[in-house]
Amino acid sequence: MNTKGFLDKFKNGFYLLTYAFILVLILMHFSDIWQTFIKFVGLLSPLFYGVVIAFVLNVPMNIIEHWLIEQSKGEKKWHRAVAILLTIVLAIVIVFILSSVIFPQVIENIMTLASNIRIYLNNLVGLVNDLLKSLHLDRFVQLDNLFDMPLNDMISSVAEWFSKTAPEFFGNTLNATISIASGVANVFMAFILSLYLLASKEKYVTQYRKVCVALCSKRVYERIFYIMDKVNVTFTNFISGQLLEACILGGIFYVAMLLLRIPYALLISCCIAVTSIVPIFGAMIGMCFGFILILAINPIQSIIFFVVFQLIQQFEGNVIYPRVVGNSVGLPGIWVLLSILVFGGMYGLMGMLIAVPTTAVIYTLIRESINARLDAKKMIVTKDTIEEMKSQEVDA
Repeated sequence: MNTKGFLDKFKNGFYLLTYAFILVLILMHFSDIWQTFIKFVGLLSPLFYGVVIAFVLNVPMNIIEHWLIEQSKGEKKWHRAVAILLTIVLAIVIVFILSSVIFPQVIENIMTLASNIRIYLNNLVGLVNDLLKSLHLDRFVQLDNLFDMPLNDMISSVAEWFSKTAPEFFGNTLNATISIASGVANVFMAFILSLYLLASKEKYVTQYRKVCVALCSKRVYERIFYIMDKVNVTFTNFISGQLLEACILGGIFYVAMLLLRIPYALLISCCIAVTSIVPIFGAMIGMCFGFILILAINPIQSIIFFVVFQLIQQFEGNVIYPRVVGNSVGLPGIWVLLSILVFGGMYGLMGMLIAVPTTAVIYTLIRESINARLDAKKMIVTKDTIEEMKSQEVDA
């Protein structure tokens, strides 16, 4: 009797039964395991946000650090620390400038809208009534007296409504306050983690490379390094190009609105510049915000603003974006739109921010894999023909 063969078969069967048993346990308790995994990922959310912040801050930090090395004509340890400090100062200055421009004007505009809300609503009712009359529907629906109730009655109605909804309102307010405090704490922790990542990024890259080389075969770890290099280059180019493009777009809007004497030029231009960091949909959000602000003051100028926005968007999409961002992401327009829709629907604002570079990396890897398979089969595929490569083309 072959004892060794029997033991090998016994071990293989034992391993198979063990794997099957573990798989059955996982399937039976999949819900609990999944909830635990989601909770674990949630606890690591500051690390994920820290990586994103580090990616953004790494762009100006690299520029500042290289400049410091060139100026001192040597590589010293203090370059990284000074570069991080100057980058933080630059980020704080930018945030302070934007907040000092945007927040006071937003508060002022909200107060103006609140003080004139009755006039705006009456004007809106008038427009609706005119529309109903033009459609001969005024005998069925009439809104003339909708906002003509005495002020005391309005206050009494609001007070009655508030007394009924106060417990729920304060409960929701408390939950919202806790959520905001937790979010602020996560952002602060993410910022601290990003500083650690920036300070020792070479060490962490070396550690991950050591792990890959130790655990994977040569073909696998070389593929991992290639993919991570693609991710690094694509995300870095996208972030730097998108930030520069947003600044240029905001400047163009500011100049155009000043020349056309459109109100809130600085406020709306800053909003468009900030929101345009999200491709395609970002600038539209800024446009809607500006359109509503201008509409409350001058409807004609709001229409002019909308036309100007469309013209500048066409100029930006056909001239500025290709030259500034260029083909850094290498993603066709339809995939840009689809990636933002999918990632935005799944992960919200953060998903929209990472949608384009993430999809660009996936698209590039799939394209390279398909082209490699076609080269291996020695085939040339066009929209009309499928041909085999000639010997000269294969050698080339």
